[in-house]
Amino acid sequence: MGDMKPTILVVNDDGYQAPGIKALAAELSNIARVVTVAPKDENSGKSQAITIAHPLRLEKISQDEYSVDGTPADCVMMALQHLLEEPPAWVVSGINRGGNLGTDTLYSGTVGAALEACISGHKAMAISLEGVESAPINYEVAAKIARQLVESEEVINLQPYHLLNVNVPNFPFERIGGFRTATLGRRIYEGKMWERDDPRGHKYYWIGGSGYGHDEIPGSDCVVLNKGYVTLSILKASFYASDATIGLSKKIDQLGFFEKS
Repeated sequence: MGDMKPTILVVNDDGYQAPGIKALAAELSNIARVVTVAPKDENSGKSQAITIAHPLRLEKISQDEYSVDGTPADCVMMALQHLLEEPPAWVVSGINRGGNLGTDTLYSGTVGAALEACISGHKAMAISLEGVESAPINYEVAAKIARQLVESEEVINLQPYHLLNVNVPNFPFERIGGFRTATLGRRIYEGKMWERDDPRGHKYYWIGGSGYGHDEIPGSDCVVLNKGYVTLSILKASFYASDATIGLSKKIDQLGFFEKS
């Protein structure tokens, strides 16, 4: 990455005080100037949402550490458009408490922050630690893996509007099998909309659940990670399904059209 220390922007969705972002910033500070801009509060499940209904508040916590009372994507926009004097070499989002596998990527604020960075033309990585229900939680292992990936940018060779989604099993370093590329799997959520009464008798609702599983799709991130590997998946900032659109174009005449008077 050159002789001069580059700048790396570190963001997350768990909040600026989360242990995952602290471990990530500490490790990356060995190779770069790290600027941390993270939500004031926990913002999981916000995807790439941005705040447009009210102003944002920026707070300086310490040197090169800031909080924003907004979403993960807001934090990226704040850093790129207001705080940083020059573009960062990387934007690294995480370390998320829990995996972002398969369909999680559609909901994840961790991935959403990385997407916001990549559509702005920056190299971006989302990194998450799966299996955090069991102690100890190996954030330092995931942080070292993030550093290795940043230092291997010529091998990864991210193309414009692509980002690297990384999931690390919650193992000590010696138990991890290595890196494997993986397709996106399919999570099975056991979510539920809970209805309760507040102390004044008014209804409120809470989205929750008792856990999740996954489909056994060979080569998918859910399956590969369960075998003890760090999964690497390249995502792109587009919902466009090219093959399906090409297939539709071949049948478009069958749709007909409204009669013109």
